[in-house]
Amino acid sequence: MLSVFRERYPELFPESWKLNNSSYNIKYYTEECKTKCVCSEEEQVRRRSLCSSFHFNWKLDDYYDLFIVKNRVLCELFEEISYLSSSNDKEKNRSQQCDKIKEIIMVCGPYPNEILQCSSVPYLASAQIGIAIRKFGGLDHIKNIISTEIRKRKPKYSPTLPKSMLNQSREPFSTFNIVYSGLKRTPILFTNCSGYEVASLYHYLDDLYMELKWNDKSADFQTLRYAMRKTYLQVESHLEIQSYIEAAKKNVYQIVSNVCVSENMDMMNRDMLLNIFEYNSMDFVWGSGIIPCGDILYTDVEATWKKTSEQIHYPNYEEAYIYSKLLDYDIDDPPKKDSYMSLKSNTVTSGLRKRKEHSVQEPFVPNVCNWTHNDKVST
Repeated sequence: MLSVFRERYPELFPESWKLNNSSYNIKYYTEECKTKCVCSEEEQVRRRSLCSSFHFNWKLDDYYDLFIVKNRVLCELFEEISYLSSSNDKEKNRSQQCDKIKEIIMVCGPYPNEILQCSSVPYLASAQIGIAIRKFGGLDHIKNIISTEIRKRKPKYSPTLPKSMLNQSREPFSTFNIVYSGLKRTPILFTNCSGYEVASLYHYLDDLYMELKWNDKSADFQTLRYAMRKTYLQVESHLEIQSYIEAAKKNVYQIVSNVCVSENMDMMNRDMLLNIFEYNSMDFVWGSGIIPCGDILYTDVEATWKKTSEQIHYPNYEEAYIYSKLLDYDIDDPPKKDSYMSLKSNTVTSGLRKRKEHSVQEPFVPNVCNWTHNDKVST
């Protein structure tokens, strides 16, 4: 399959088509199809039928999961990265560095690639990262450790997405710059992500963690993991023909989505989550091979929002700890609080979910009705 993006190949999108931005991409299935389509009419009819019946459901915790990893090699690797990104007086800083990293947050996404990204203050050049990687056995050794950690934890049924349609080349291990935040002191490693959604994921987790700490000072990364799995934003999508370009004899398809969101989710987090969804849905549609050869996908999602009475539940430390035990999750350290659980613990406002590998993915059932045109927002 060949991708022709207007942003990269403007000469293939004549002005007579009257396209107003760069979000238009043509799907070709062979090199010959760029000049004259050689696909059979039966195949084109089949693809058009698939487009008309296409549906895609999305929830954050179905496609991304958060693990707490205490592997010493990974922790020491991030200590080295922290050292390399510190002040100019590195030897003095190393001798005074008393806070050892005991755990890292690993966010695992749905993509097949093995590009790794981690948080860093400030950004590190690839040469500096290479020094740290070689010190701890090389990139293949680090990837093997990460793969082992994922295999121990990742749900068996987790969906996967095709390679990102944007297909931007990246270093196999890189850092991204962050400002001061609640997660600054503990590194986050992103794996199996496209790379484009990492900033939105980071900022969403950072804001969520600060909210958890505000509600309960004892909240830790297990609490964050539990809260991320209970994120209430669900999306139901389908494809529509947005327009027909007479001059090009092409249909323009667009992803149209109904978004259910908790009424107490703020605008920033809503937009962060929608941004992640947009990348996922775009890759899902583009990689599935259902767009008819020569037709166009408009990659800006049209979203209709509905707030529901479902409230975001911010768990406290004790609740998240009990939940992790019910998951039979690996916790090496004992609870930070007393060994007993207070009888005055907050009530759990929604049922605990079973382990994903033993559960069946439930169909999407929106808790809303009467989608109206007045609620429609173009993003």
